[in-house]
Amino acid sequence: MTDFANLLDSEVYDPAAPPSVSPGEIDSAHADDPEHLARVGISLRDRGDAARAEAIFQTIIDRFPSVVFGWQEMAVLRMQQGRDDEALALRRRAVEAAPYDLLPRKNLAFQLLDREEPEEAVAVLRAHPDRTPEAAATVRALAEFVDFLTEYPRLAMIALVERFERSGRYLIGDTLCARIVSAVERAEPFSLIRLGDGEGAWLSAGKEDEARFAALYESNRRTILRVWFGSEALYGSRSFAALSMRMREAMVRCDVLGLPSGLRLSNEYDQLSIRSIPPCVNILRTLAPRLDRADDGQYCGQDAHLDLHLNRFWPKLLAMPVTFGVITCHPQLGYRLAERYGSRVTAALLVPEEKGFSQIAGISGMSEPHYPGAFLRILRRIEEEARHARVWLVAAGYLGKLYCDAIKQQGGVALDVGSIVDGWCGRITRPTMRRIEQFQL
Repeated sequence: MTDFANLLDSEVYDPAAPPSVSPGEIDSAHADDPEHLARVGISLRDRGDAARAEAIFQTIIDRFPSVVFGWQEMAVLRMQQGRDDEALALRRRAVEAAPYDLLPRKNLAFQLLDREEPEEAVAVLRAHPDRTPEAAATVRALAEFVDFLTEYPRLAMIALVERFERSGRYLIGDTLCARIVSAVERAEPFSLIRLGDGEGAWLSAGKEDEARFAALYESNRRTILRVWFGSEALYGSRSFAALSMRMREAMVRCDVLGLPSGLRLSNEYDQLSIRSIPPCVNILRTLAPRLDRADDGQYCGQDAHLDLHLNRFWPKLLAMPVTFGVITCHPQLGYRLAERYGSRVTAALLVPEEKGFSQIAGISGMSEPHYPGAFLRILRRIEEEARHARVWLVAAGYLGKLYCDAIKQQGGVALDVGSIVDGWCGRITRPTMRRIEQFQL
């Protein structure tokens, strides 16, 4: 049976995931198991042994023609070999072999979309015979995603990113470092907020846009809620939905906004990421009107926190003779900064960790969800303590952007450092942190 939630979700990075099946000889106990054979073939294919992988996939097709694995994985191999027409024919056979399995139907539709045949892609999806409410909602989301990509194609969106980068207000490297240091030295209110999938999932271009892509947006928002809070309970909550307006206000007041880069966006289009493309595009669509207002804010890359780390900016900042505050799920962060850099950490506010990241599950020791109780409490604490520290390092996900805004309104310097603090504390929570020695304090 199709796992509809996982079908639409992108993968959450898990460094402890088990390795793929060994490409060694297939033992007799698994010779009649098409799923095991497919795993061996995938391992061979991933290691570049196309001939042996093809032989295994053909064995599955010949011996188990009603099983989807052979057709589906052979299609992937053919795509890697540049034999797209053959791959398309194989994907059609996969749909015939498993008409009620939505994954091969999705793969066929996405290849048709890549061939610039969106109408046929949507027709393939809508021909799915499973009419249960859950299946129907997933088909609607997939069909709307095809429409979304047709409306907002890769080249147009990358061109929009380039407009931001050429605007004269896009900060990189030393210019971004200098902007932050200037705010710290002059003790001026300042906030740097980075926008990613989570923030973008709650942005849209108004009621018409919400109606047109209702199923797609709902799917992405439910996924994000599961990552943040471990459940979808807040979906439909008016108070939580109202935070999107506060986020827009924070974006207006923000001094430097981190946006998806052209490289990031291109990578998401390569993968046809249902979860990442609409949020990234909607960030750009929401902010595009600001490009015509020359004095309306500055920008940087979404991954500026990583770039600043690899350029050794954070140690320089943390060694400055000013007071620091931290908002994080890592109880030991303040002590680590004081010990490693001599930072004067005068305020530390603890928040619950994101429940979708098992690598940091339970680390805060807080069982309550981040919203609403902890969120409202932290806002009150910011009002009381923001002036106790000049510079605040905020690593608190979506709600952390609102903390940054509140700190700026209280006169402080707020920097959205995000997942970099996981690396500082020795936790691998993103693919970019696989080499943990580059990040761990």
